[in-house]
Amino acid sequence: MDILSLNTIFLLLLYVPGYIFIRVTDHFLLKREKSQFEITIQGLAASILIFVIFILCKYQLFNAEKEKIIKLWILALYLKNHNDTYVELLEYKNYIAVLYLLLCGYSFLFALLYSIIRRRKRISVFIEKITGRDYFQSVEMGFYYTSLGKRIIITLDNGTKYLGYLEGAPDNDKDRKIIIYNPRILENAEWLELQADRILLDTNKITSSEIIE
Repeated sequence: MDILSLNTIFLLLLYVPGYIFIRVTDHFLLKREKSQFEITIQGLAASILIFVIFILCKYQLFNAEKEKIIKLWILALYLKNHNDTYVELLEYKNYIAVLYLLLCGYSFLFALLYSIIRRRKRISVFIEKITGRDYFQSVEMGFYYTSLGKRIIITLDNGTKYLGYLEGAPDNDKDRKIIIYNPRILENAEWLELQADRILLDTNKITSSEIIE
């Protein structure tokens, strides 16, 4: 195995934890269209950060083996005669596999933690002030998303009014549906309970939405 092959393998292994991080955060946060280039750059940036934290943190499982493997890997990259180093690295192959799986696990946990923190209103406002970019892709999406769990009155373009609890909201620009739980319909100035436990409404047909605190 030459140095080029070693570097190629290293780059591929480097990218995977970041890819896990990006995909997990995309799953739990609001989704938006991304180019492959943007996904790749974000994945590499996340991977580099995760690898740096993983390498510098000494309070983790198999830390002694981790530091030994890192030293051997550096020697393999810079020594001209690195065959002996490869042989020694192979002796640690089981630890390398375990450490890599541990790293991917850390990436998944970091993504969950980041998603929880990122969704907090104060954090969103802080990031918006720095980047100048709203967390929500549209005013409509922000309105529904921040109103989840609240009572809402929906008026459709045909004049029909519904009252209920907002249970589901769009998480991307292509999603045009909301879910109303325990819905009631306005007929003859009275709110009548529907047989359905919840209803799905198309936001394209909604003319107004009122939140009832």
